[in-house]
Amino acid sequence: MLAEGIIFPDIHGRDFWKSVLCKDCGWETDTYIFLGDFFDPYKFEHISVPEAIDNFQQLMEAVKTLKRNGKEVVMVIGNHDAHYINWIFDKHIGGVRKSRYYADKIRSLLTSIPNFTHSLAYDMVIVNKRILFTHAGVIPSWYNEHKNLIGDLTAENLNKLTYSEGGWLSLSDASWARGGYDDTGSCIYADLSDHFTDDGSVLPIPNYDYQIFGHTQQEKNPVINNRFAMLDCRQAFALTADMTFHRI
Repeated sequence: MLAEGIIFPDIHGRDFWKSVLCKDCGWETDTYIFLGDFFDPYKFEHISVPEAIDNFQQLMEAVKTLKRNGKEVVMVIGNHDAHYINWIFDKHIGGVRKSRYYADKIRSLLTSIPNFTHSLAYDMVIVNKRILFTHAGVIPSWYNEHKNLIGDLTAENLNKLTYSEGGWLSLSDASWARGGYDDTGSCIYADLSDHFTDDGSVLPIPNYDYQIFGHTQQEKNPVINNRFAMLDCRQAFALTADMTFHRI
């Protein structure tokens, strides 16, 4: 079966990616998208930090094979990556489950990925729909607050935030739902609840028809509606041309 892309939500040391990359999963695609958060496993899942490091190294070997075979592999920054690679983010909002003992090792692994430290967003078009991929999704009010810094809302302009102190400060925004004091969170820290208005509706964002992100872990099922898909539920998904998400 053919997919427009195969999407991997938050990894956190888990190896569900192997069901796609280490055996025939029944799906073919030219594009593989990882939504960030490769480290900082949950204690209740009984994955140690050394195990998460080993898992990541295995993943990167699989990624090298994909690239050698001409596949596009996209890896965007999550908040659990950002606090290893940027001191501003770490100072203002980082630290949740961060491994201080293995921080240098993890930083070295993440920064060895070409251009990863500047990869916040990716976009693609599927049947005339413009789709934005980030770790936690863009909230309209967050974008409007930082519009003068960002410019037009594009994946390219979001990625440019990683080149400045002001950009990283904007990425450190977190709402009360995530222990912060801002009205909403950034595209790497927005909680799922930040995406809904008081009446339960979801506002559109400029220049895009749809968003795909992770970050707010669900026990079993993703949250999918006509504005976005929040896929953080320990599974990979194949996205087909009719905008259907298929569990793998």
